[in-house]
Amino acid sequence: MADQAGAVMGPKLAEKFRGWSLAEQFSDFGRGVVGLSSIAYFLGIVAVSLYVAMVLIGRRHWAGRRDGPQIGLHYAARSAGLVLAAIGAVLFFRSLDLRADLSEERISSLSPDTRRLLAGLEADRPIDIKAYVSPTVPEDYAQTRINLLTMLRQFQRLGRGKVNVEVISTEPKTEAAALASQQFGIEPVSVLSRVRGTYRDEEIFLGCAFTSGLEKVVVPFFDKGTPVEYELIRSICTAAQQKRKRLGVLTTDADLFGGFDMMTGQQRPRQPIVDELEKQYDVVQVDPTAPITERYDVLLAVQPSALGPEQMTNLVAAVQAGQPIAIFEDPLPVLMQAVPGTSQPRRGPGGPMAMFQPQGQPKGDIGQLWQTFGVRLRSGAGRPAMGQIGADRSSNCRANSCSSMPTWAAARGRRRASIPRSRSRRDCRRCCSPSRAPWPRMTRWT
Repeated sequence: MADQAGAVMGPKLAEKFRGWSLAEQFSDFGRGVVGLSSIAYFLGIVAVSLYVAMVLIGRRHWAGRRDGPQIGLHYAARSAGLVLAAIGAVLFFRSLDLRADLSEERISSLSPDTRRLLAGLEADRPIDIKAYVSPTVPEDYAQTRINLLTMLRQFQRLGRGKVNVEVISTEPKTEAAALASQQFGIEPVSVLSRVRGTYRDEEIFLGCAFTSGLEKVVVPFFDKGTPVEYELIRSICTAAQQKRKRLGVLTTDADLFGGFDMMTGQQRPRQPIVDELEKQYDVVQVDPTAPITERYDVLLAVQPSALGPEQMTNLVAAVQAGQPIAIFEDPLPVLMQAVPGTSQPRRGPGGPMAMFQPQGQPKGDIGQLWQTFGVRLRSGAGRPAMGQIGADRSSNCRANSCSSMPTWAAARGRRRASIPRSRSRRDCRRCCSPSRAPWPRMTRWT
């Protein structure tokens, strides 16, 4: 009956009606949380049920009396008063919100930082959360669904009017699914589920939309393993901000926004980090071919060593002008093959016109950027140079003084005695073996 309340009443009234259901009150116990309001709820049911049972058992003694109807009204008034007293006790303990998380790792409790952020929300700008959740999900996503619904209840309770939560049971090809797609871009995600030993694709909803005035933040899908509490509080704080901070992403060979790759002739995917940053910041793509005069809260530069000389000059000038920047530099990118390392040559653009263009493009001096920060990079003795793996055996021999081992000969009469050179070679091979050498044989990347 509580689950079908939304069909005959409004969503807010239906949510309050569901809050008094047995399943809703028992859900806290199922998560290892003991609350005084839930205890008062069940104790009230027990007290009212016992009193009504006592009245019905004793009814045969006064039902046939002349004043039987008056006694019946008297007992009915007492029962109604007891019901109201039980409801009042539940509301009183619910306002106090006295709960104890008895789970081993306190997995059903919010962290102190989350509580502090919720308490600091402005009351004049409430956060409205609409959660589009499938009624049934595969076993791999069952825990994520439980965590999401649990956290949403706690956020609403601790928000005390600042956070309004509406959980909408959503299935594919329904009116709720159409509204989720049109208003917030939340689409069903196809996941692999196992049913009776067979695997099949199933479309489920596990998304949330956060709105506060004109601000809107959308989490399209909570994948398994996603930190639900972090995503929720981050989205709430972002929606509560009147103005987002601007994050500039510098355009380099590590194109985070994706695009067409002329070398492979394929479309480069958009990096997931950009989607994560857009949930919290106003992300802007910055072109380094022109002077960077616009001010950003933070400028993100990934693999700036791949910039050309003019682009590097513009970047260094922006940093010298006081632009905050976060730099990510990888000497040898492995997962992004099209991005050159710090000391590797810059590759040509490729494509059908590659034969008419120079294969190698000049790179700017990354040392200018390090010098601006006062950073000096220096490799230790015996370490390979940038772009190399290992060290030369000859240098290892010189370090161990094998090549300079003395060989001498002494004449004693007609016989010539000498220490054979094979001994020094044998010693050299022994000290220069892979097990003795501190670095393997040098290999250059081309």
